[in-house]
Amino acid sequence: MIVKPIACRRPAVAVLFAALAFVFAGSGAALAQEPPATAAQPAAATPRGVPIALDGETLFYVTKGVGPFTAEDRAAAAERRLSLIASDPFYSVALFRIVAKPGQSAIYYRDHLVGIITDQDTAPTGGTTEEAAAALVQMVNDSVTRFRERRAPLAWTRAGIIMGVATLLLAVLVVALRRARRRLEAFIEARQKTALSREMQRGLAAALGKTIPVQLKALRLLYFVALIASSALYLGVAFTIVPMTKGYALAAIDYVVEPVRTLWQGFLGSVGDVIFIIVLVVLARYLIRALRWAFSEAAAGSLVIPGVAADWAMLAFKVLRIGVVAITAVVVYPYIPGSDTEAFKGIGIFAGALFTIGASGMAGNIVGGLALTFAGTYHVGDRVKIGEVIGDVVETTLMLTRIRSIRNEIVTIPNATILGGHVVNYSTEARSRGLALVTEVTIGYDAPWRKVHDLLIQAARRTPAILQTPAPYVLQHSLNDYHVSYEIWAYTANAADMFLTYGALHQNIQDAFNEGGIEILSPGYASLRDGNTTTIPASYRDERYAAPSFRVRVSDPAGRPGGGSGSPKEG
Repeated sequence: MIVKPIACRRPAVAVLFAALAFVFAGSGAALAQEPPATAAQPAAATPRGVPIALDGETLFYVTKGVGPFTAEDRAAAAERRLSLIASDPFYSVALFRIVAKPGQSAIYYRDHLVGIITDQDTAPTGGTTEEAAAALVQMVNDSVTRFRERRAPLAWTRAGIIMGVATLLLAVLVVALRRARRRLEAFIEARQKTALSREMQRGLAAALGKTIPVQLKALRLLYFVALIASSALYLGVAFTIVPMTKGYALAAIDYVVEPVRTLWQGFLGSVGDVIFIIVLVVLARYLIRALRWAFSEAAAGSLVIPGVAADWAMLAFKVLRIGVVAITAVVVYPYIPGSDTEAFKGIGIFAGALFTIGASGMAGNIVGGLALTFAGTYHVGDRVKIGEVIGDVVETTLMLTRIRSIRNEIVTIPNATILGGHVVNYSTEARSRGLALVTEVTIGYDAPWRKVHDLLIQAARRTPAILQTPAPYVLQHSLNDYHVSYEIWAYTANAADMFLTYGALHQNIQDAFNEGGIEILSPGYASLRDGNTTTIPASYRDERYAAPSFRVRVSDPAGRPGGGSGSPKEG
């Protein structure tokens, strides 16, 4: 066994890194059964792990546990041991000693085992265990020296003087900032009044007057920022000067600066990825602008895109825009700094779950909108019937369709609902072949059917919106018990006015039948028709028309007419 004194020298950088990998929290049997020493990493080498600090000053980190002891347990034990060593009134670096053994070196303080460095700890750097142990002892000695200096009486006196001066400077600075704010506010208001008086004649006073509150708010914001910065600087000085809090102030500053340093280093390491993302986003943006121009021209009819109709060109552009954005996001994602971290993946999974839960109905509507649009089910301006709603299509989107009903009501219908039901489009064939308008009348068997046909066709041809080609025609729909059902089939090219056309056609049918002397009647009588006045309006009757007399013929039980007299009775 070789015992070597402490050498107060600094080894090479590689050996120092290996020495800092030693876990100062290790212990032997002589120190209350605390966890044994193994590898740890300094703050400069491994910024992840449990920090070991003395008086708020971080010395190194514990990165893993040993046996039943976790990294947190070992770090706590190391800090307790450092505090005991630093508080020793007879502390001296000479009380440390290093005992070298084959494959390891043990560090003792006052014959108490502090830690052990093995060949595995120094293997990454290639140094010896003795050099690593000496470097670790030197680091601890420097930290303990600063710890004891901060608690010396002279340090307290110096801290008190500096604190007083800093407090006085802070008070003077706050008063100066307040006065400067008031003077600047008065200057802004005076200058604005002068400018307003000049601009009054040119009509710019109202617009110029709106800038006064903005400038005053900006000045107040700058004032509060200066106050916060001054207070933060004062607190930093105070906590750094006071011996008891200096170490904690340095640690707090390190906690604030370290994330900024990490972000800056990460940015420098990802400059190429950021440039790639910027270039790809710019290309995607200009591609979308080009697509918008092309499909806008197609919607206006000035540009023909094969397979794209003018009325749904902008909807096709929206679909393509979503596709371009989605593809760009997929390509960009791996190049986003931090995209491979677990936190980023967790956020992505959470956002995806929310989108999946909330967008199930939206996805159905989008699919329905695409199917209805590209299938050409209807277009803007078509007269359609969807469910119980009849009206004109005024807007189609990926999510819904808006219809103006015949009562001038705007009805909004989700596309998924439309896709799951049936749609009647009155306008599609009306433009080319005409829309058939069918109406039915019932006429008694006493009216000649040929004349009924002629009157119905005549009424259809009188209606302005009815097409002459295809020509109107009549079908005898059914022969009922008391009457015949006739259907007039007539065509119109204007589906939007189909209800007005129906109204005009019915009026003309009434006029034509009254002029032709045929009652539009569904008789349900058995006899005794004589004596009733015709139901044709008086304006259509012949001037010589007179209601027929009412006749009753009576028969006796033997079947002989007249009841014995044989003469009819007239009323």
